[in-house]
Amino acid sequence: MRYDRLFTKLFRTPLLLEPNTRAGFEAALFAVMNGQLPDMPIIGESPMDAADTRESLLPARLRNLPLKFGARKMAPATSQKRANWLLDPGYGADGKTAIIHVDGVIDKHLSTMEATCFDAVDLNDFDRALSQAAADPGIENVLLYFNSPGGSVTGVPESGARIAELCRKKNCFAFTDGLCCSAAYWMASQCDQVFGTASAQIGSVGVYLAILDASRQLESLGQKVETIKDGKLKAAGAYWKPLTDEERANFQAQVNQIGEMFRGAVNEKRPSVSNDTMQGQSFMGKAAESADLVDAILPGIEAALAQFDRE
Repeated sequence: MRYDRLFTKLFRTPLLLEPNTRAGFEAALFAVMNGQLPDMPIIGESPMDAADTRESLLPARLRNLPLKFGARKMAPATSQKRANWLLDPGYGADGKTAIIHVDGVIDKHLSTMEATCFDAVDLNDFDRALSQAAADPGIENVLLYFNSPGGSVTGVPESGARIAELCRKKNCFAFTDGLCCSAAYWMASQCDQVFGTASAQIGSVGVYLAILDASRQLESLGQKVETIKDGKLKAAGAYWKPLTDEERANFQAQVNQIGEMFRGAVNEKRPSVSNDTMQGQSFMGKAAESADLVDAILPGIEAALAQFDRE
């Protein structure tokens, strides 16, 4: 596990992530760093390299499916729609409809260990899936199926723009029956329509940055770190010293800029969403519909897929 990378994400990087999820990662990180939890064993370059790994990590419905990237065309079913769930990164076909899963914390350029330990979605994989759906002439509809508390900022504006571009070529809807918060909602909001279930948690439009100040702890241990630097903002956010007012203002400006981008992206596609709705809070089901974060509350994914038939 690259503790330094995760530490930097948690304590030096603006996040589009539900705070409860971040708190869980923080607790796990410190526990492992202090030797309280065992390290997860390395299982190869990919979680799907070995049959035993595949058997242990994947849900039963996914274990016997082909390990390839892409959609396999299927003959239309007469009684009900059929879904062919394909892995890497979760791009499936239901007749003329592609289903792309965004299940887990959202990030970019993930190591295998990060992806495995934190059930993370690498936006490199997601972008590949979007490109394949866009290039496939047999695919007319794309459903983005979200269950994510959000994640990092990196890559999210770009993936959101890719989704908006895809909407110019295909019918593109978003659906969640779990979490679609923060970075996940940024991406979902770029679809033509957004649907959720009555118990889904949706929204959390906002960004935050947590910075660890351990200077008092170091002082209590009789330790002091001297900082030799060039540039008044160099080493800003270093854990061994408090923030200066100028450093704090600089970080606040970064967070404000990302927040403005987030709200702007939502309002570009959903102009009726008010600024009061985009203050970091999330909404359940009907409340999300009342706030115009979703277009309708549906009973499940089958009902979401059926919306394409109404187009």
